[in-house]
Amino acid sequence: MFYIIFILVGLLWLKTYPSLDPDFGWHLSLGKEMVQSKHLIDSFVGYNYFSSTFTIDHQWLSDILLYLSYNHIGYWFLVLFFFAITLIIFWSLYKTMIYRKVQPHIAGIIIAISLLSASMVFCGIRLQYFLLLATVLLPYIFKATKSFWLRLTYYFLIFALGSSLHGGFLTLAPIPFLLELSILRFNKTDRINSIKKMSLLSLILVLSFCTSPYGIEYWKYIVTYWTSPYYRNHIAEWLPIYTYPLRWIEVILPLSIAVFMFTIDGYWKKLKKAELVMLALYLYLGVTALRAFPVFILLAAPYLGTAMTEFYGNLKVDFQKVKYVSLIVFVVVALSFAKNITPFSFTENIFDMDKTYPKKALDFVSLNKPSEGNLLNNYGWGGYQTWTHPELKVFIDGRNPNSFVDEKKCILEVYNDFFTGTDEQLDSNLEKYEISMILIKKYEPTKLSKFDDFFYIHLGKMDLSMFSQKSDLTTYLERNQLWEKLYDDGEAEVWKKNI
Repeated sequence: MFYIIFILVGLLWLKTYPSLDPDFGWHLSLGKEMVQSKHLIDSFVGYNYFSSTFTIDHQWLSDILLYLSYNHIGYWFLVLFFFAITLIIFWSLYKTMIYRKVQPHIAGIIIAISLLSASMVFCGIRLQYFLLLATVLLPYIFKATKSFWLRLTYYFLIFALGSSLHGGFLTLAPIPFLLELSILRFNKTDRINSIKKMSLLSLILVLSFCTSPYGIEYWKYIVTYWTSPYYRNHIAEWLPIYTYPLRWIEVILPLSIAVFMFTIDGYWKKLKKAELVMLALYLYLGVTALRAFPVFILLAAPYLGTAMTEFYGNLKVDFQKVKYVSLIVFVVVALSFAKNITPFSFTENIFDMDKTYPKKALDFVSLNKPSEGNLLNNYGWGGYQTWTHPELKVFIDGRNPNSFVDEKKCILEVYNDFFTGTDEQLDSNLEKYEISMILIKKYEPTKLSKFDDFFYIHLGKMDLSMFSQKSDLTTYLERNQLWEKLYDDGEAEVWKKNI
């Protein structure tokens, strides 16, 4: 089984090696800032307008480690490190299934499907892999560790470390709580002891998150993160799994749910109520937010494996024949990864290797930047710009776009306001934030596939015309005599205001 996991993970990382995550640049920049200043981040370092706004870096430890590794060893080391994390994730998942007496070939099928599903959301060097690692370690520890006190120690270590690695660890807190609840008894004899154990676990979880050096500000940030409807409705990773556009390979996401629901149908009555609550909770989160779907897949996998083992056992299926099915699934997943592998060089700088970022346009802006005013940059290019062109302060990048900065608007909403509205509204916005130069993607009309047309327009009755129209900002710039296009390379445009 190990060779299957190793090959699939290897193909995934060969596919993603030359692909630069949009956030990687600002992670490095924040890590560098903290190492050099010997001080935690407390403002939007590198921003041109919101630089004095208070914020925290909830993944401060990850950013420091990323920077030190990248600066002193190299990108290749980070690739190997996250490769190892991915191997541990799926090997731990496999061991958890074996503990639950899942038939090995069925476990292999589920491993392949889980890897494909998770890769639809997370690939490359992403801090979210720490969340996925914790997602599989928590059930593994619960199943493999007999001592309650030892499990408490492991829980504390995972969440205490996680509170400085990524703020998303808080979303995993219900997992150990519900797992422990599933084996406790609340009858007259055991009630007091069970209540004590749950109280201790709750205290341990709270204390683990209190280890963050940001203290109460950490909790304030998490609350803001989860209560910002605009942010959660406008970031692709936080949208439902059925949101347009849908790549054909993403059919694995609803298919995984369908397989789970079909197989678990005759098995769910054997599950404890707490386990059902856990699966239902993360199924809901996974469907309503693409980002949370891998967590559901990894949590559901052992239960799915047990259900499938019992299902085929009741049908008296020869499990040796299942290995051929697992081989087919393995080949299909391997081919889906292999076909997207593009030529790359291990010696080339990752920031030069990924051609989807506007290096030439930023070089031009750097040479022609105005002496006054601010640059409005593309949101998806902000992280790249922060690291490669630190002399060009960004208006926005991927860090904390949910932070409220203006009349209870988050930074992301302020940014999006530049692209819609009347000429008067756009003029007012550009003036308010002192924008004198703009770097945006060149307009290209979106071409709907036959699948999009059928699924979203005919079945969903959705109006997708907005995706094929120019933004109001582009139209405004093209007809406003105060603005001049200085640069156009077919991918990026640079506009400058003539004063």
